Amino acid sequence: MRKHPSFEIFETSSKLRCMIRKESNLKNILRQQSLLYIKEKTFKKQSDLASHLDYPIRSMELWLEVYKEEGIEVILIRVKTKKRKISREVQ
Repeated sequence: MRKHPSFEIFETSSKLRCMIRKESNLKNILRQQSLLYIKEKTFKKQSDLASHLDYPIRSMELWLEVYKEEGIEVILIRVKTKKRKISREVQ
């Protein structure tokens, strides 16, 4: 059984809650909620957290490793903006 991740979450609980409210991407919401639950030590085991969020534990382990090394901005998926094609009429 996997234990609760033992590393520091740099963001405050209130900042994470604010980020969750503003987020529209479901994967980002799950990742931010995971960080919030880890910060507040809501679950005793990482597997319990993954089960609660209905998220694959291996996926969670992978992006938590990235978070530990590089921070929150790297694990969040950013929406790509679509570029408008400007059509030019030939006269």
